[in-house]
This record gives sequence, structure tokens and C-alpha cells, in this order.
Amino acid sequence: MPEHRAQRRTGLEDWIKAVLPYNSQATLTSSDGWDKADGPLTATLHVRTRGYANQPGRRLLLPLSYFKTSENKSFFASAPDPYPVQSYDAVRFTPPESFTVETAPAALSIKGSVANVDLKAEKVGRDLQITRKFVLDGNYFPRDGYFGLRDFFQKMALADEGQAILQRAAPPVASLSSGSKH
Repeated sequence: MPEHRAQRRTGLEDWIKAVLPYNSQATLTSSDGWDKADGPLTATLHVRTRGYANQPGRRLLLPLSYFKTSENKSFFASAPDPYPVQSYDAVRFTPPESFTVETAPAALSIKGSVANVDLKAEKVGRDLQITRKFVLDGNYFPRDGYFGLRDFFQKMALADEGQAILQRAAPPVASLSSGSKH
């Protein structure tokens, strides 16, 4: 592998590790878009995170906001000057064998004057697929738009706190046959 490709891979893996939850392991399986002046950089990873969900009783509560991104943090607390950004996350959770997806929050779309977010969680087979698209379209925000932008980010933070519920599957019932064949 040429040196610049190895450096790119290492840089991308380091960035991924920085945004993953604690106790995660990631393997980059593919990436595309490095040589394009415009357009997205896409990366596909296999990630394993232990202890991410909370387990009250027979259920697992799985938070929807998986990545630690700057938009998950308080935008107004200590943010530098914002800049236009788009992010699209598609995360597929495969629950432990003993669990199934019971419920997922309804899809949510929050539109602001210069920002929007779409969040959707759905059962796909036995997995949970979460997609999140975030767009901030601007780098200068007039003072009179402050409260609207703050309201948008507060709503987005609440949406990111949503949880899917996974239910422990009932143990299989053993089939007992009685009697004898003649």
C-alpha cells in the first residue's frame, strides 16, 4: 500500500476512534472519495461496542446517538465560529442473539431556517438501522436568529437522546413427546 494511502487510512481510523463510544473496536473495511475534489468521503466500518446499552430487567435501552460529534455537544456552550457542514450516518446495530428489537422511536424531521436534521430508526430483519442526516447551511448567523438556532439545536439534542427498546427473547420451549410407537 503506498505511503499516502496508509497515512489516510491511519488518519481516518484515528478520527473514527475519537467519535466512537468508549469501549469500541473498529475495523475499516472500505473507503471511497479520497481523490475527488468535491463530493463525499465514504467509509464502511465494522464496529463492536460492549456495554453501550442500559439493561433494566429483560430489556436493553439503546441510545440512538451513537457517534460523539460536535453537534451532539452544546452548540452554544463553547463552540467556535460554526461553518457549513453536512453529515450522514447510517448505523446498523445487530443485537445479541438473545435479544430482538421491540420498539424504535418514530422518524423525526426538525427543520430550522439554516439547519435541519432527519433521524430514523427502523427494524431491518433482526437488526436496528439508524440513519441521521444533519445539515448546517451557513457560517454567519445574524444576532436576531440566535433564539431560533438555539431552539433548533435543543430539539436536535432531545431527538438524539431517543432510545430503541430491545426485548430479551423467550427461551425456546422444549418439545417433549410422550408415549411409544408400536
